[in-house]
Amino acid sequence: MTNFDLPIWVNVPYDFNMRMRSLVEGIIVSKAKNSLHERIRTDPENCKTTTHQKTIHSETSDEIISFIEKKKQHLHNLNEDELYYEDLRKAIDGKRLLLVLDGVWDMHSEMWLAFKNLLANVVGDGSRILITTRSRLVGKITASTEKDVHMLTHLDECNSCDLFQRFAFAPERPVKSEIVEIAVEIVKRCGGNPFALETVGKKLNSINLETEDWSSFFNTEFQKVVNEEILPSLKLSYDVLPPHLKHCFAYCGVFPQQSEIDVKNLIHLWIAQGLIFPSRGQQMEDVGYDYVKDLCERYSLFEQMEVDHENGFATKCKMPNLIHDLAVHVGGPRLATLKEKDKRIIDESTQNVSFHFHFDRSWKIPSLFHEKRPRIRTIILASQLQEENDRERLRKSACEKIISRCKKLRTLDLHSTGIKAVPESIGKLKYLRYLDLSENKAIKALPESITTIPSLMTLKLSSCYGLKELPKDIRKLVHLKHLEIEWCYSLTHMPPGLGQLTQLETLSEFVLKRSTGDGKQTPTLPKCLYTKDIDLESLEELAELNNLRGELKIKLLRNVDAEYSKVANLERKEHLKSLILSWDLDLDSDGIDKEANKAQDTLQGLKPNSKLKELTLFGYRGDKLSDWLLSLTNLVKFSLQKCECVNLQPLTQLTTLKVLILENMPSLKYISNKSDDHNSEINPSSSTEFIKKLEEVRLTELPDLEGWWEESDASLAFPLLSKLMIEDCPKLHSMPLYPNLKEWLVLKNTSLVTFINTMKDKSFVKQTMNAECSSKQTMNDKKYSSPLSNLQNLCIGNTDVRSKEEIRWESLTSLLFLRFDNVRKLKALPEGLQHVTTLKELDIWHCTMKNLQGWIGKFKQLRRLAFSSCPKLKSLPKEIKDLSDLETLEIADCPILLQRCQKKIGADWKKIERIENILLQQQPQDHIKKIYEDDALKTKGLYAYYWDPKHGKKSSRIKRTVIN
Repeated sequence: MTNFDLPIWVNVPYDFNMRMRSLVEGIIVSKAKNSLHERIRTDPENCKTTTHQKTIHSETSDEIISFIEKKKQHLHNLNEDELYYEDLRKAIDGKRLLLVLDGVWDMHSEMWLAFKNLLANVVGDGSRILITTRSRLVGKITASTEKDVHMLTHLDECNSCDLFQRFAFAPERPVKSEIVEIAVEIVKRCGGNPFALETVGKKLNSINLETEDWSSFFNTEFQKVVNEEILPSLKLSYDVLPPHLKHCFAYCGVFPQQSEIDVKNLIHLWIAQGLIFPSRGQQMEDVGYDYVKDLCERYSLFEQMEVDHENGFATKCKMPNLIHDLAVHVGGPRLATLKEKDKRIIDESTQNVSFHFHFDRSWKIPSLFHEKRPRIRTIILASQLQEENDRERLRKSACEKIISRCKKLRTLDLHSTGIKAVPESIGKLKYLRYLDLSENKAIKALPESITTIPSLMTLKLSSCYGLKELPKDIRKLVHLKHLEIEWCYSLTHMPPGLGQLTQLETLSEFVLKRSTGDGKQTPTLPKCLYTKDIDLESLEELAELNNLRGELKIKLLRNVDAEYSKVANLERKEHLKSLILSWDLDLDSDGIDKEANKAQDTLQGLKPNSKLKELTLFGYRGDKLSDWLLSLTNLVKFSLQKCECVNLQPLTQLTTLKVLILENMPSLKYISNKSDDHNSEINPSSSTEFIKKLEEVRLTELPDLEGWWEESDASLAFPLLSKLMIEDCPKLHSMPLYPNLKEWLVLKNTSLVTFINTMKDKSFVKQTMNAECSSKQTMNDKKYSSPLSNLQNLCIGNTDVRSKEEIRWESLTSLLFLRFDNVRKLKALPEGLQHVTTLKELDIWHCTMKNLQGWIGKFKQLRRLAFSSCPKLKSLPKEIKDLSDLETLEIADCPILLQRCQKKIGADWKKIERIENILLQQQPQDHIKKIYEDDALKTKGLYAYYWDPKHGKKSSRIKRTVIN
């Protein structure tokens, strides 16, 4: 403050009109008010007795109010030019200004630029503007750079506890462990909100430190304090919402606290309730994403958990605990959130019912509906979990009761309830727009009455493993926009007439008819060749579905006559983001050449739109790729799985590609023939341009792959590559170096030659410099003093690593996670590893080492240490006690070590007893679950589980546990 001549603070209430006049008026009035305060404070007449000062204070307060009103009236009578250039200049008079705009709710970029330009003409050098706001969008608009925006996030658990106990407990007063447990639950409910922690803490400070009193407060008084003293402050954020967002926000109370909300599903729920209002020509889903963006950025009521950076919108979000309480509060009696064993009857005014617990058959849903409830529009099982068994948790009769008593339902969620048959009465729900039957494995067919629901827009059937067919009259669902049928393994074909649903935007899979039992193929024919007695589905059903968005998977393409593949008309589907083309998984040796030619011809006719972002070919038997691949000028992700291709030549000319996945291609020897690339008339440097944009590469199950190029070139490197997996590529000996990896590196059953060469390379900074790279990141010799200095996660498995290895471990200055898996020759940890003091997690799996070196005590930041299937490991070093941050120790299938770590009686127990989470297990956990081969099509789901170096990680927040 002392560095400024003129500090001015302007309180901006939520109903403040953010026009230029309003801002300038606020500054002038604040300046005048400060000047009057200063005059009164320094007047000698006011420095008398206390009684006299109180009288003067009362008089001067009236004088200030009168003065401000006169000043406002004067400003109101001025035209804008006079106000802007005269009164503001007089008020500031070239002084160094500190302007604080406190609590800004809204701002327009044009007005802000004009306001800053105006101030620049009247303030002195070194002036500053400080803005406080609840809106991320206001921060983006008003800040000069991103660094000037300081987001005040919620407190973490540790700091929340510190703040809470400062107000709740007297210093140095002993507290019972039972009280501490209740306090922890209260802190969690406050969700890191400092105001809430202080408010509740002060309330509890006056309560006796008895378990009964604290328990009573938490169970009965806590929510009252939240509703009466905390939510009114938070409700300001709700009050400024426009009406359409108020309804959307209040509806979000149907979700449980701390749940991650899938944004796409949320938008479909909003649409089902009629809460989205598009303008002419706008798509409802696009408007819904704008709503979510406003709730995240403009009003800060949602937290973004996952973001699609390419399209600029959140894909997953959640509400902080107290914001969730606010949603439930403003939802009022229209919302009923039911907890386990809740015996209350649904109120007549209730519209939306949500079950915040895992529904089990022992708890009867229909018991809530003793009478008809015509106003109920939503029934959601928000906490339902998928179970491995097929146990029926909701009987058909119970479904019928719900249907008969809630005739005006718009949203019905019955996912993972174990129902075996959907009742015919489902057709009576004439207002139903959203129906979720997913994860019900026993459902084999849907009743035809479902096609009589005129307004149905979303039908979710994913993971209905037993579902064999869709309703024959599905063409009657003319308003259907989203048909989700992933993981319906038993589905045999698409029903005729599907192509008439031209409003479809989501069709996750299109299944062609399978082979007949006699080994012959059932041909897929165009409609003009149908006979009246034969219902054969055809790719022609896709011809007019040109509104499809997101991802489309076409399965069993082996059954397609190649000359008819063009009828799918994929080139006109400009809104598709991802396309998966799948042939059969397995093929006998007989007829391979014939099938290869057929597959190539089929692929040639399936040319997609040039706007496609992601393409996967699965089980493709052709020798080479189609020429139309070069027309995909927006393709960023390309995946080949279980394919017979030996020539990937067009691939290297896709210079927009960021992600490349090659999996299970037994005949592939080289990814690129460099000499051919350089001889290409189209782009003589395509091979080097190709690797410049790649950010992620996965090479798995390529037994004959020898190198990236047939002619090795060790002088090139990936400039932007951040993620790399090489697994089951035993012959791979050369590829571009990867010095700038950041997120993860997985090396399993492959040579470490390129890894070691990358770490040895001293000239990589010069080699990886290019215009595209330097536009994204600033590279300098100091920051990039060694290759792989930014790598955070490393997994090495089934390869030759010894304790005296050429690996330069000291280069890995940012490594946080390390796993050795099935490294049989690893007799001890590599000596150089002791210099990687940044490690936070260390896994040692299936290794033959006998002892850990004492220098493991240097890992001061280590939080998790895990051993699995290390039968020769004899003991833990005494230095394990030096790991002050170690929270979790996991030991599985290590018989000697398990014996030594037995609670209280084991020889090593004293070394580990202070560790919060100790997990001892006789048998190793099965981290990699058995998956269907077809699951490989879903690369995101498969790889997110399989390659992730942190799979199997235990939460650092779980209670102390010892399992024998």
